[in-house]
Amino acid sequence: MLRAERFLLGEEAKALPHSQLSGTVAERLYLGKSVEYVVSLPGYERPIAVLDSRRHGEGLPVGAPIEVAMLPAHVRLLADQ
Repeated sequence: MLRAERFLLGEEAKALPHSQLSGTVAERLYLGKSVEYVVSLPGYERPIAVLDSRRHGEGLPVGAPIEVAMLPAHVRLLADQ
């Protein structure tokens, strides 16, 4: 399970090279105080959702490259039922 608000983006993601993934913005949804990006990752069947509440301005357009990462402390593995 990946929580969208736990992802780091851009320069913050690049600071975690062992956790970093490179993808492309597939969709963008403005939610008022935050922007939700749907990110397509090469080699992965399903896209991931990333919530960005720290940035201001226009944000990233659909089709833009994006770097994402997650701190290992925020990763939880759940049993498959």
